[in-house]
This record gives sequence, C-alpha cells and structure tokens, in this order.
Amino acid sequence: MKKFLYPLVLMLAVGLVSTTTDEQRTATGDRVVATMKMNGDEVVLELPEVLDNYSDVDIPDHYSFYEEFASPSNPGASEITDAGATLGRVLFYDRNLSQNRTVSCGSCHQQSKGFADPVQFSEGFDGVKGNRNALSIADIGFAFYPALFWDDREVDLEHMVLLPLLDGKEMGITLEEAVERVEESDYYPDLFAAAFGDSEVTSERMGSAMAQFIASFKVVNTELDRVILENDWTPELEAGRELFKSHCFSCHSTVVPEEGAIDFVPSLPFFNSLIGPHNTGLYLEYGEDQGVGNETGSPTDNGKFKTPSLKNVALTGPYMHDGSLETLEDVIDFYSDEVQPHPNSTFNSQPYYSPLDLPQPFVGFDLDDVEKANLLVFLESLTDEEFITDPKFSDPFRVVESGVGVNDAEANGLSVFPNPMSVATTVQSEDPQDKIYTIRIIDSAGKVVVDQLADASTYTIERGSLPSGIYLMKIWSDNGISSEKLIIE
Repeated sequence: MKKFLYPLVLMLAVGLVSTTTDEQRTATGDRVVATMKMNGDEVVLELPEVLDNYSDVDIPDHYSFYEEFASPSNPGASEITDAGATLGRVLFYDRNLSQNRTVSCGSCHQQSKGFADPVQFSEGFDGVKGNRNALSIADIGFAFYPALFWDDREVDLEHMVLLPLLDGKEMGITLEEAVERVEESDYYPDLFAAAFGDSEVTSERMGSAMAQFIASFKVVNTELDRVILENDWTPELEAGRELFKSHCFSCHSTVVPEEGAIDFVPSLPFFNSLIGPHNTGLYLEYGEDQGVGNETGSPTDNGKFKTPSLKNVALTGPYMHDGSLETLEDVIDFYSDEVQPHPNSTFNSQPYYSPLDLPQPFVGFDLDDVEKANLLVFLESLTDEEFITDPKFSDPFRVVESGVGVNDAEANGLSVFPNPMSVATTVQSEDPQDKIYTIRIIDSAGKVVVDQLADASTYTIERGSLPSGIYLMKIWSDNGISSEKLIIE
C-alpha cells in the first residue's frame, strides 16, 4: 500500500502527521480534522492519519485484461492519487456545496446501497424530486462504455461530477459559489495543497479530485469473484451464470481470457455494455422521457437508456431509469414475461439476438420458476460486502446530535451512562452478543485523549485526569461507528 502524508487542519492548530504503521493505524484510526456547524448540526470531519490507498488497489488476476482496454475516454484511465481521491471524498460528502447546505453527492449515492439511492426519485436541496432514478456510480473506474448519465449526454467524468452542483433540483449553486465555499472552509487548504501542490481552489481541481475518488470505485471482491478464484460453483450459481450468458450478455457483457482464448463471459467483470445504450422494451410509449432520443433527436434512439453496471445490483433497487421496478424479482419477471414490443427494442432490432431465434415481436424469455431462482442467485452473487463497508469510501463528516448520549440516551444500540460523567462512564450494547471494539475520546482541539481497545458488550472508561468540558466519544462496535457527545463535569 502506498502511503502519503499530508497536513491536517485541527480546530486550534495545524500540524504535520507522523508516519504510522498499518497496525498503529488500526489502534489510532482517524483524527478529527475540523468541527463545524452544518445546517444546524454539530459536525466533525475525520480523516485518516495515513492516507488511504486509492491509487494502487490489488486487482484479481481475472481482471487483468482491463488494462488492455483502458483508454483516455475511459473514466478509470485517469490518474488517481491518494491525496487527490482523499480530497475528492471530502468534496463528495460535503453538504456545504448545496444551496442550503443540506445535501451532498453522497446523499443520492449511498455507499451501503452500492452508491445508488434506495428511493425511486431522489430529493434535492429543497425537497424537490428528480424525474429519474439515481444511477449507481460504483465501478465507474472500470467502465468501458464511458457515458455517465441515463441519456448518455456526458462522457467527461471531471465535468460530470460538477453538474449536480449546478442542477436546480439537486444542489442548486453556481461554480463560483462552490469555489467560494471551499475557499472559506478551513479544512480545505491543506487538502488541496497535498493533492495539487498548492492550496489554490478552482472548479477544475474540484472536478479532478471528485473524479479521482469516484474512478477509484472498483468492485472486485464480490461473492462471484471468490467463487471464480476458488472454482467453487454451486449448481444454482452455475445454472444462473449460463442463463445470464444466453439471455442477458448482449447488454451486460465483457470478455476475459479463458484457457488461452478470449471468450464472452458476462460473469466478469464490469457488467457494463460494450456497445452503448439500449431500449429494453420497458414501455411501448415512453412519454416525455425518451432517453437518448431526447438528446439526439433521432426517432431510432427513443427509449434508449444507459446500461448500468450490475455490480452490487441486489442493493441498488429500485431499478430502470424511472425506478419503476422495485425488486430484482420484479426485474426478472419483467424480462421473462412483460417486455413491450417497442420498435426500437434491442430484442426486436439488434442482430446479435438472432442466434437465439427469439419469437417476434419479443415479449419476454418465458423463464420458469427454477430458472428465475437460479438467475436471482447469480445476480445476488455480484454483491461486494467489502466495498460497501470500506471506510475509505464512507462519509468522513460525522454528525454529533446534541442529545445523543446525554442523559443515558441510546443510539446505534449503545447506551452511555452516566453522561455527564464525573468519575467514570460505561458504554453498553443493548445486545450482549454485540461487541464493542474501540472507544476513543477527543477533546475540543481535536486531540485524542483516550484511546482504548475493548472486546465486550460493556466497557467502562475512567475519567482519570481529564478536565471538565465537552468531548467527542467515538465507539466502534458490531453496530457500526457511533459518535456521541460526552460531557465531563
């Protein structure tokens, strides 16, 4: 892993971070870079003492052919630096970049949902909903097909990441306002200097940093990846793979070397289309939203939309450009029995489906219940649990609710009592089976004053010589990370 050091801005001081080992970092974790008010919330920005590795990620051998296809038009071909992606992570999650400081890019692209949104239409800064489902942006760094919106209107990732800021329904500010807000924030100068050599803020640098962060999204540790590496196919998964190859590969395809030959194996790795957008017969009439047709004005493009990656597809519902299919079962049922014979439908108009001798007009693959179940098993194997929980892709801004943890209130399945404390305080999990791993107390200057490892459902912290005041308590447990306000009398 490459490690780069950069200055961290603390509330009251600026200092250089010393080198730590991976083992030391596990014990010490993130540091508070800044505290602030954000739309009425008390928020802390936490970043690792040693930069996370975004630029030199281990890729399994069965992805090695990707390098042969990478080109400047491929978003993942852009140079990624650890400092640049770290800056991009902060920008991606910074709610200060929306008009009323309430939403960020991460509001509509949630890590736990494969960087998609679990609602049909996302709400912007003033509560107005969009008219398309938020696309998953996971695996953008591995996309052969570089179009970045449902209607294929943008191929430049560095430009694309700035467009939501300007959208009146999404974040609703200008580039000038975005630059000004970044310039006035005390936590950005050192991040820009680390990424670009000096602290100058420009919209181009903001776009570059966010693009580096997003281009580092490479989903390569799915259950399917494990199965391939270990050659551990179950009958259901293998049957689902064969169904996928024979029915779905023309829209979600790629190639991998297999025993010295290049073979179409849509199980790897990206599930992006190699050949562009598709009309999948979702509707016979698409109404006002004709997808690519709205952009090109060509009737032959009506109803065509970007073919998204299927990595983490079990998490990214609802599905289709309008979020009209709620579950994967709904999607499978649609392709089995409900395809509409639109004249631009890929199934009716594209020659690569002719070997299947599909009946025309095509209305579905007519799958039986066993085939549907096997196909579902295959699609669910595309989930990468490591990716959706990796801290380096997570929101670095932590909201500290004023009432959380105070007066024995419970949060995240944890209770902190007594709070305020005078001599000691106890952290306890509601479920005795859930373990607490680390407890850290941070003072108002951002200094870690208590850092203790634990391995129990109940743990007591002694006050020791800590002076009276308000502290931030961070608790790592089976339930996740909890940020609590701790008062010492």
